[in-house]
Amino acid sequence: MVAPVIKVLEDGQTKFWMGYNDIEMDVVYVGHVAKAEVLAAVGLLRRHIDPSAPKIDGEAFNITDDEPSPPWTFFRKYWVLAGDKTPLSSVWMIPPPLVMIMAYIAEVSFFFLLSRLCHLSDSRLRSRLSWIRQQMLTCVSSG
Repeated sequence: MVAPVIKVLEDGQTKFWMGYNDIEMDVVYVGHVAKAEVLAAVGLLRRHIDPSAPKIDGEAFNITDDEPSPPWTFFRKYWVLAGDKTPLSSVWMIPPPLVMIMAYIAEVSFFFLLSRLCHLSDSRLRSRLSWIRQQMLTCVSSG
């Protein structure tokens, strides 16, 4: 998770935030996840040795550090530690409705561009596939 966050800093994209930063994001240290895995394995083994031990097989567990924070607040800690000096006053917050409009425009544009490219190259594609088919049949019949 750290590498993509630092890449955002390296690419100079820390000046643009999408969303209001009003939701909570819960992250967990990987060492705590490993510890939970070991405890689960111990619990499974204990159940095989002592049938009266608590049953944990078939159960779902949510592993968390119980320290949720807003996403941009969390990421900003990494950026500051990595040397980012961008003041909050120069950060552009893009509201979610505008983000959705931008995503819709990008999706529709990509759809029309892709459909146009596929339509234009359809005849060339057929001729090339026909040539490849001929070459394959030649190899098979001569081999």
